[in-house]
This record gives sequence, structure tokens and C-alpha cells, in this order.
Amino acid sequence: MNSPATVTVAARLLEEAGFGRVPFTLEPLPGGRNNRVARLVTAAGAEALLKCYFHHPRDPRDRLATESAFLRHLERCGARLAPRLYTTDAASHTALLEYIHGTPFRLATIDAADVDQAAEFFRQANAARASDAARAIPVASEACFSIVEHLENTGRRVDRLGGLLIEDDLDRDAHALVRDELIPQWREIQASLLARWPNPDLRRAPLAPAERCLSPSDFGFHNALREADGHIRFLDFEYAGWDDPAKLICDFANQPDLLLPRALSQRFRDAVLALQPAPEALRQRAEALDPLYQVKWACICLNDFLPAGRTRHHFTAGAAADHRTRRAAQLDRARQMLALATAASSAPEISTALPWTTP
Repeated sequence: MNSPATVTVAARLLEEAGFGRVPFTLEPLPGGRNNRVARLVTAAGAEALLKCYFHHPRDPRDRLATESAFLRHLERCGARLAPRLYTTDAASHTALLEYIHGTPFRLATIDAADVDQAAEFFRQANAARASDAARAIPVASEACFSIVEHLENTGRRVDRLGGLLIEDDLDRDAHALVRDELIPQWREIQASLLARWPNPDLRRAPLAPAERCLSPSDFGFHNALREADGHIRFLDFEYAGWDDPAKLICDFANQPDLLLPRALSQRFRDAVLALQPAPEALRQRAEALDPLYQVKWACICLNDFLPAGRTRHHFTAGAAADHRTRRAAQLDRARQMLALATAASSAPEISTALPWTTP
């Protein structure tokens, strides 16, 4: 990230953000999966985060524009649980943000108080949801507003796994997992959901606008840092926007990097339910969709075995050995998510012909 082009962009963003035309250093930070990030330190000791967003013809999402819009919305709401956005450069897909001093989460350290902070973040993000500015925020990446859209969204991810690269033993193991476990499990989940919503018109009926939410998307403690005083700062909103809160609940509960105990994920679910106008319909919808999102996350874990996933890895400058280690870990996570989906699918059905939304 110390290329002349990046340094030039960083200098311009620093000046635009009010830091002045000052000497600075860039320290690349590890851990980025889709983007490159670096800690920027000026000669006077001021700090900022430089974030270069991934972009590719096969993945046309404008991550910079999405995250910028959501962070500006949070600032208008007075939310303080996310980093401040200083300025952006659309041409280079780069942003300058507040640098957060904090430690990543470990599963064993996450408790109810942390979940309550996550719920408070959701509340703050939705406090001004009726404002014109909030309504102007686009829908989230892969937003779903009907049962059909939930099914089609994950179905597309399953279909993409037909393009797995097969170059080594890990690729062969991933291909076998998809063929022998993921696809059969997905077919069972599809059939179960279609049986629960037997009316085709109801499956396609859009969720009422009042029952939608502003979702941070890919939300959880994997995208958060704990500051020294215990406060949490949530990060990475490049997929944020309007969405079904059931999707937010299911994603929060099934994030494979830090898979929460059910008591904690249900605590978050209950906090979201309390803020929604149709809590019982939302609760039933989230419970019914949970296995679908476990399969979805298994698919996401297997993205590293697809050509676009490998392109993202090269963008974030990972070494070949690191990529193999990551692929092995992602394959294990995919197996874990499919085991959860199998267990959920074999549990007694909660009801039949579930309501999609309020009458």
C-alpha cells in the first residue's frame, strides 16, 4: 500500500480532511479479506485509517459508496459506535476514516453486555429511519423483501459453487462437500420453506416498508473492536442498507468466524424484535429462515474456492501459503455451518403456512 499512487491519494485525502499538507507514514494492516487497509500516522502524531476497497468487473458492488452513505447516516443520527468518515476519493475507491484503537474479539470473551451494545448500535442506526435522508439510502447488498427473494438469493450462491476451481486436494474436498452435502441439504431446505409458504402469491408478497430495517449487514463481533474502556466500535458497512430484519437476525446468529452461543444470538434477536412493528411475524420468519442462512454462510465460506474469491485474495496481497491455510479454515467453517443446517432442518417444524408479514 506504499505505491506512489496510493501515497498521492492519501496525501490529498489528509489535506481534504483538515490534517494539512504534512509528512506521514503508511503501515499496512493485516486481516483484510475484501479490502486493503493501512494505519496512517502524520509527523505530528495524528492517526487515520486508509481503506482501499476491492472492485472488479465480476463484483460490481460499489463498496466505498455504500459504506460512506451508511457512515454519514450514522453521523447524522449522532451514533458513536462506528468510526468517523473523514473523506473519500471515488476514482481510486479509497476512504480516510477514524483510526480505532481496540482489540479484536475472541468468542470466549463475548457476553450479554456486548450483545446489548450491538443491539444499541442497531437501535441508533434505525432511530431516524423515517427521515428523508434515511429513506434515500439504497437497499442492502443481497437485500430480501419476500420469501422468494430469500430463496433466490441463497440459490444463486449455491449455483455459483458449480464454478469451483479444482487444482489441489483442498479444491477436491470442497467439491465433494458441495456435491454430497451442501446441494442435498439445500434442496431439503427449499422444499421445507415452500411447504411452509404454500401460497405462491404470499411467497412473492413484498415485506411492508414499515417492517424493513436499516441493516449494517455482515454485522457481528467479527467486524468490531473493543476499546480500552470496554466500549465497542463496529466496522465495515460496505454491504449496508434497507433489508428484512429477519436476514440481519439470521446473519448475526450464524457468522462462522465467531459463532455465538444461541443464548447470546437470541438476546440480540429479542432486542431487534422489540424495535419492530410486527415482532411475532418477524420471530417466526427468522426461525424458519435460519437453516437457509446456515447454508448461505457455508456458501460464503467456500467463496475462496471460486475464481472471484481468489482474485480478492490477490488484491489483499496474501501469500500462497496463507491462502492455502485460509482455504482449509474456510472449508472447516463450511462443514460446521452445514452441520448446523442439518440439525435445524431435522428439528420439529415450528408451524405450517407461516405468515410472511402482518395482515
